[in-house]
Amino acid sequence: MIVSLPISFNGIGVREGAGVALVCLVGVSRVQAFSLQFTTYRVGVAVRLPGGVTCLARLPLRRAGARSMEGSS
Repeated sequence: MIVSLPISFNGIGVREGAGVALVCLVGVSRVQAFSLQFTTYRVGVAVRLPGGVTCLARLPLRRAGARSMEGSS
């Protein structure tokens, strides 16, 4: 829930800070906790990026299809 607060761009920094605070409670060092949080964020971005690129690449095709449907009615 802390990431949804509008105090940073895409929750970057807030997520890592909260993660460091929570993971340090179980005995993990601050550097390792930050690395874990930031790597998790990067993996999430890498997984979502191909879908975003695909969606943007298909946008012109959708517009062309909509125009052809308008012309035929």
